[in-house]
Amino acid sequence: MKREEKNEQSRNQILESAIREFARKSYTEASVNDICGNGAISKGRLYYHFKDKDELYLECVGICFDTMAEFMADGMREKKNAKGIIEEYMRVRHMFFEEHPDFQNIFFFVMFQCPAHLKDRVKEREGKFQAFNRRHFYNILSHTKLRDGVGQEQAMEYFRIFQEMFNGYHRRYLERGEEIEYRAGMHEEKLAGMVEVLLYGIAEKE
Repeated sequence: MKREEKNEQSRNQILESAIREFARKSYTEASVNDICGNGAISKGRLYYHFKDKDELYLECVGICFDTMAEFMADGMREKKNAKGIIEEYMRVRHMFFEEHPDFQNIFFFVMFQCPAHLKDRVKEREGKFQAFNRRHFYNILSHTKLRDGVGQEQAMEYFRIFQEMFNGYHRRYLERGEEIEYRAGMHEEKLAGMVEVLLYGIAEKE
């Protein structure tokens, strides 16, 4: 085996162990010792490939979000109305999480417990997925008759505010000690309904 192939194999082994660790624990609770111990990896080998825990974490986050973006882009079927687009988005998203439970946990740990000192760098690693989400929401808006005085950019800003509030609501439960898998399930169960409330409101206009 060539040196480059051995290095690639070694790097992938480290990433597999790190993904398992970051899927089961938040960034703060996860440790390099456990990544090495669970993957039968020496610390010297880990630090040969990755500068520190931050770099390893960011690489795992990038793999998670890039894989999710590609999966969803490939799996989405065209729909002709806003409700159908929302349902299709949730169908493919649920399918991704069912097939990739470790990535589901990393996704929600990032959403709910992103380390403060890495927030800007995490946003960079989320880029492909967030770009997909923006295109998806603009697609919903293009099939929606907006109220007078509300343009697509304003609607997008409302969506970002809603997203922060919705995620903050669920974050509180995780901070109280709930399991990540349970809170992730509750988030997903309510997400489609909350997007519809954002679009259509809860009361008829008199």
